[in-house]
Amino acid sequence: VSLIEYTFIDGNLKVTGRTKNQEDIFLFKDQLMTRDRFKNVSIQNTSNKKLPDGQNKITTNEAANANIWEFTFAIQVVDGDKK
Repeated sequence: VSLIEYTFIDGNLKVTGRTKNQEDIFLFKDQLMTRDRFKNVSIQNTSNKKLPDGQNKITTNEAANANIWEFTFAIQVVDGDKK
């Protein structure tokens, strides 16, 4: 899983990333849900794409111009000040 972008506004985290297969997206979501810091993790979007020439600089374990999966998660973060 490679994270590309994130935004954090008012306790809501939006994370966009890429991975080599769809199963890794669900595994990553499940792993995040086991953390006490997150109330809810939902998958907002997934799509399978083929990167154009010259844009495959994500990780060394992905083959050149390989198909990749992009995803976006919406995550509600637990407020540490409230008990």
